[in-house]
Amino acid sequence: MKKNILLILLLLTVLFTGCSKDDEIPAISRTALKAYGPDFADVQGRIYLTGDSPIKRSGACWVLKSTVPVDEKALEFATLDNFVQESDAREPGVFQMRVTGLQSDTVYYVRLFATNDQGTFYSYPVRVKTGKIYDNFSFIEAGIYSMGNAGGAIDEMPIHKVDLENNFYMAIKEVTNTEYCKFLNKAKIDADGTTGDERWIDMTSPGVLIESDGTIFTPKAGAGDKPAVCVTWYGAQAYCQSVGGRLPTEAQWEFVAKGGLALNSFKYSGSDNAGEVGWFDVSELHLGGEKKANTLNIYDMSGNVAEWCSDWYSDKAYENSVEKSPEGPKTGKTKVIRGGSYNQNPVTVTNRSSMEPGTASPYVGFRVVI
Repeated sequence: MKKNILLILLLLTVLFTGCSKDDEIPAISRTALKAYGPDFADVQGRIYLTGDSPIKRSGACWVLKSTVPVDEKALEFATLDNFVQESDAREPGVFQMRVTGLQSDTVYYVRLFATNDQGTFYSYPVRVKTGKIYDNFSFIEAGIYSMGNAGGAIDEMPIHKVDLENNFYMAIKEVTNTEYCKFLNKAKIDADGTTGDERWIDMTSPGVLIESDGTIFTPKAGAGDKPAVCVTWYGAQAYCQSVGGRLPTEAQWEFVAKGGLALNSFKYSGSDNAGEVGWFDVSELHLGGEKKANTLNIYDMSGNVAEWCSDWYSDKAYENSVEKSPEGPKTGKTKVIRGGSYNQNPVTVTNRSSMEPGTASPYVGFRVVI
């Protein structure tokens, strides 16, 4: 009797195992979002099993988030009847791909799939909110690069690996006098360019291109579209924050000046010819964007005006730098300035200088990062 019962249980086990669909179709871990931009999403999973037959198709499928009725917590489960992008993943292992052609500032649900002769397995979906497109900004895809210059000044060494972990946006041009005047007027700072104990612009400098009648700040004649100068680090950072951004870190600045993930080796931002991409050795400040842009569509990172960065300066900063998304020393006396200006000889994209954050110069401006 006991032998019969055991035999029946064994037969049931064999039958149940043979009919298990989990063993016949592929198996993939839940989808994970690794990175995204205005028109793409990098997703990842792991293929654990190919199933009872080889994988014939794999990839990602996605669906736009339903808007009616609005339910932010409800999941959307895409299938092969929705948007599909194929990949070449056929064997067990990490499965990563870039989904392209997405709309900006839009919510999607994306999941990976794999198909064999027995059917299709869909992984658990991930929510993707694509990035916005900002007027007059370039999207910068982050990554790993070598920062510094082995043949440069002592403070440009040693060359060290930097891993920028997060994508960002950088303004294609430096902030203009017109833009900075709007900010000053909205902030209602004093006519001398101060607010409390901070000076935001040096209104006493002969090189300042903004004037005030005591109630309102306006650009001087012909200077509205030129880069704002004589702005302190505090004033630059306050402007950036007012538009939802900040000053670039030194690592971000050099990454963009070098062309980002293109990793070119130009001496200047976009060329080995300084005159092609920047204003140097000239007598006056020029409008932004008159020279050639670099490969990321960013103008004037070499020449015209030098630019404030967010970091404190140290000539030993590279020796002590962290690898992932460095932000420079914790403290210091001066803030980093990059890019060189129109009144000096050409400087390379790795050149470093600095000024005290409360001081200003007719040769220094800034740009915004979001």
